[in-house]
Amino acid sequence: MSSLILSEAMREAYASAPADTVILHTIEMWHPTFLNGSGDPEPIRVVLDQKDWNLQLESTAPRNPSATVLFQAMAFSMVPPGQTESGITPAKLMLDSVSGTIREYLELVADNPDVIDVIYRAWSATAVFEDNVITSWIALGEPGEVFRGLVLKNVSVTATRAEGDCQFDRKQFAGFPRSVYDRTRYATLS
Repeated sequence: MSSLILSEAMREAYASAPADTVILHTIEMWHPTFLNGSGDPEPIRVVLDQKDWNLQLESTAPRNPSATVLFQAMAFSMVPPGQTESGITPAKLMLDSVSGTIREYLELVADNPDVIDVIYRAWSATAVFEDNVITSWIALGEPGEVFRGLVLKNVSVTATRAEGDCQFDRKQFAGFPRSVYDRTRYATLS
């Protein structure tokens, strides 16, 4: 199931687009095989920017809630889902200039049938001025926009690029309770 959190500050930033505010688009990817140097599970976190950012996660984050975590600078894009005569096509997530560690993680799961959980977040960052010159940017507080419940499937990895199909997890469409109703188990069926 997906969830959307859009703060009033983010709505204002999208609507007015002031020159001293930028939107930081981020992606968090999670799979149990993504382990850090200590062998502990750790998600891949990237930000669409030219520099790394330390950003505070929302209090309801599935990993490290309310913690300030590092998002690595990386170029990425997402092509929205489409619709053809044969049905809905998934969105495409593309990561450019994939670094060694991230490429290794994604290569591990490229042939794995398990999906990668994806969370999209956006923060509003404000310019810091000194003598009417922007000296730095700061993003305070939790993200203003959060999309949870996305999964990445069919990942392909090259030396510099990774891409895959990204869509909302469709667990709500699975059969429940997944029982098989037959005469062996349910003798009263006719």
